[in-house]
Amino acid sequence: MTEKPSDASQSPARSTRKPARSSRFTRAAARRSSRRAARLPFGRRGVGPLLALVAVAVAALNLRPGISSLGPVLGTVLEEFGVSSSAGGLLTAIPGLCFAVLGVLAVPIGRRLGLSGAVMVGFAVLVLGILARPFVGSIWLFAGCTILIAGGIALGNVLLPAWIKRHGGERTVRLMTLYTTLLGLGGAVGPLSALLVRAGDREPIEVLGLAAWQSALLIWVVAAAAAAVVWAAVWATTRYDFPADPPSPDGARPVRVPLWRSSTARWMMLMFGLQSMQAYVQMGWMPVMMMDAGISSVVAVWTVFVTNGLGMVGGVVMPTVIHRSRRLAPIIASFGLLTAAGYGAVLLLIAVGADGFGDSAALVALVCALILGVGGWSFPTAIAMIPARSHDPAVTARLSGFVQPIGYLLAAAGPFLVGVGIDRIGSWPPVITALVVAGFALAFAGWRSASGAFVDDQLAEVADARS
Repeated sequence: MTEKPSDASQSPARSTRKPARSSRFTRAAARRSSRRAARLPFGRRGVGPLLALVAVAVAALNLRPGISSLGPVLGTVLEEFGVSSSAGGLLTAIPGLCFAVLGVLAVPIGRRLGLSGAVMVGFAVLVLGILARPFVGSIWLFAGCTILIAGGIALGNVLLPAWIKRHGGERTVRLMTLYTTLLGLGGAVGPLSALLVRAGDREPIEVLGLAAWQSALLIWVVAAAAAAVVWAAVWATTRYDFPADPPSPDGARPVRVPLWRSSTARWMMLMFGLQSMQAYVQMGWMPVMMMDAGISSVVAVWTVFVTNGLGMVGGVVMPTVIHRSRRLAPIIASFGLLTAAGYGAVLLLIAVGADGFGDSAALVALVCALILGVGGWSFPTAIAMIPARSHDPAVTARLSGFVQPIGYLLAAAGPFLVGVGIDRIGSWPPVITALVVAGFALAFAGWRSASGAFVDDQLAEVADARS
């Protein structure tokens, strides 16, 4: 009988007792080999360092303003079309719903067009939506354009982490840091277009011949068009670049174990959903909360800037923390607790009212935004964990397509229920109390998702058990 060289040093008794042990070692080695093969050296597909840097930067900057720019002018838009707060809840829920539905389709679209091609198409759709939305004549057409905007963003949301994993090589953490940082910057500067064009004033702006709210939404088409051009150049360089599925241990066929079989993936999905719900509630309803508490419209817009702007800091810090830390669970759970505390502070501000705080009311509002902003570090954390908790780019793409779409279903419910709650209840305290509870749930889901287990390894264990 001829034995494998790898088993020559083992005693016959041990080989007889544990025949599957060497097989497990062989499978693990095959998985490591497939990971090394999947991680192409930087530029292997023609994406040089400068092009990759610019592509990630312009993409990240454009994945939030089309959504966050609506919040400060939402009241004006609802008044313009003569609709209720429930319609506002629907408008603010559209991004989450589109991210859920189109996020499921993003991976098949990416498999069809390639990662770069699908992202390029997403930005083309984004340009179309931003360009058309300010000029429509009904709330339903306005909602339709918002769907186009959210749909284009959804492709980038899901596929960019996989693109970075595919083309980043040893620079993956740096590109992911750039991505999450500028994602936060885009969310922060989006609402500021309302200040730039004086969105609180509904008189037309003479230069453009548009109402202020129209200009506040339209201004972002320039940045979106620039992103579409850059990604057309990326696509011309890479062409088809969707990664192949990792092979099975015996190399006979790809491994396709459902993502829900990974406990890490399930908790990441729940964490992503809860933090996205909080983020879109804040982007859509934070100015309204503040103004209902008696805070001026200018300060209300700045609270959104502070909340989203702190996401930049989290974007800088958290990818490196995730890459280096061995004790992530307490850190990530703290973000959920801070979110609950921030809403508690907002609840106090509404209960006392701006008049009750006198000249300090604006400062109190900004402190509320500061606490919520640090709690919002859960967003760049959830994004950065997608490539950090997967080895193979194909698994990264599947994980992103699992975590984000299903998570956004939960996220979509938040802004919509806030609008319905305000319509039905007529006051903020019960609604904000529910958001506090959701903050505690986010802390628990964050703790569980930071177990440190790689999704690839959990899926491989399931595949090994089947064989």
